[in-house]
Amino acid sequence: MRNFNITLGLVFVTALVAACSPESTNLQSQRPFEVQQSERPVFPNIPEQKLEWITVDGGEGALDFNPNLDVLFITDNSESMKTAQANVIKNLQRFTRGITQYKMIDYHIGVMSVWDSKERAAEAPKFNPGNYGIGELRHIKDAKGQNYDQRYITRNESQLLGSTLDLGVASYQNGGPETEELFSPLAEALNKTGRGAANEGFFRDDSHLVVILLTDADDRSNGIDAQAMAQNLLRFKGGKSDKLSVYGVLVDKKDPETKKDYVLRVTPKDNPQCFEADGKKVLAECKKGLGPDRIEDMIVQANTKLNRSAEQIKSSNILRITDSKFGEKLGAIGDKITAETLRKEIALPNKPLMKDGVLYVKVFYGEQEIPYSAKRGWRLLNSQTIVLEGDISYEFQEGAKFRVEMIPLPNPTL
Repeated sequence: MRNFNITLGLVFVTALVAACSPESTNLQSQRPFEVQQSERPVFPNIPEQKLEWITVDGGEGALDFNPNLDVLFITDNSESMKTAQANVIKNLQRFTRGITQYKMIDYHIGVMSVWDSKERAAEAPKFNPGNYGIGELRHIKDAKGQNYDQRYITRNESQLLGSTLDLGVASYQNGGPETEELFSPLAEALNKTGRGAANEGFFRDDSHLVVILLTDADDRSNGIDAQAMAQNLLRFKGGKSDKLSVYGVLVDKKDPETKKDYVLRVTPKDNPQCFEADGKKVLAECKKGLGPDRIEDMIVQANTKLNRSAEQIKSSNILRITDSKFGEKLGAIGDKITAETLRKEIALPNKPLMKDGVLYVKVFYGEQEIPYSAKRGWRLLNSQTIVLEGDISYEFQEGAKFRVEMIPLPNPTL
């Protein structure tokens, strides 16, 4: 660090801080997270008149705080899913607790069913009441089954989510899906967004999009594989991987066969390709069981922002239908979605002054000061970006924005 008059600098900074505002007197006690010596700014003698507090104006809504969230459930309504559907509905309050707690989150929640391209299933009224097309959101409904002229749930309507998610199930004999398709209706849902389309208004460009796939089978869509589906979703969000999250509520290949849809059961009747010609000896590739491999692969490829291994992504973004802690983990997924939605970055116009381990920056949400902390607070990224993680306890204020006060480094190139 270059030499300069430390005594004069400290006296001036102390006097300046005290003169600016009553709040500013606390700055000396705001210790930053540990910064390596090599990362600390180096600056020469600074003329006193250049050290001035400024209020950051990001422009174009950079300091606004209106987090939008679009959640799409794709639910398997085949007969084998009756218990799993009921378990999700039973634990919905755990899932929505974070989303509904923060009043600044403007959420849309939509529901649609899996698809079966076979005409027998598509035309069966018990499988498709209301004659919904592929990829069309179901109308929301109340506990009495009364449909509303609206296809997705909005803020302050969370009480309708359970009844809307309760699609019911249909047996094969009554036209229920024989081969569950999840990718094909998801891809179609993204296309039905224009003016007058079935899903108009549900998806928003600036929202955090969350897709939740609920099934005890695997995807059987023709013409679209896991990689293509993941890329389709990322393109839909303009390549912004931080605006996309995909989760699965699925069976595991190690689960008992009775917990799986027939397409994943290792039996001579359901999957004869898993047996030798005599139909008795299981082939090596099937001995570990069959699972929702296509869906799991898509979840891994769609969650690129996580920068983790495939197994780590599966562990964090897949909830097993048979999990003994199902409700607790469904709630954890909801909390994680909330945190991802609330996370915000604010670019600063200049690098802030850091002197003797003190960072001269203060961040406010409305009149609430946000602490400088790695947890439940803000931190500085790359010297010029403020990151507000999603675990901050906000005191909601209608129309509140962020405000940043700082002393910029007079010559940030030094």
